[in-house]
Amino acid sequence: MTPASAPSLSFMADCVVEMFGIDPIASYPHMFVALRQLAVLLRSALTTKEKEAFRQVYCWQAVWCMEAWARVLIAYPTCDTLRPLLYPL
Repeated sequence: MTPASAPSLSFMADCVVEMFGIDPIASYPHMFVALRQLAVLLRSALTTKEKEAFRQVYCWQAVWCMEAWARVLIAYPTCDTLRPLLYPL
């Protein structure tokens, strides 16, 4: 990632927010899988404490993915379909 590519990544994240807000029922399975993969990546880094596992979490792709999914969940806080992703426990 470069400073020049940041606006494009932000635009793509905004598009993801709008796209997943069109049909929350169809979006839920995709969001669940993506968030689960990020959670597994984070849990792996915390449990193994290996340098490579931490690199996978702290790379710009993982950080931007987390930010994009956070934007989706923040944009639709009252959506009953997506609420289990916001408060999973």
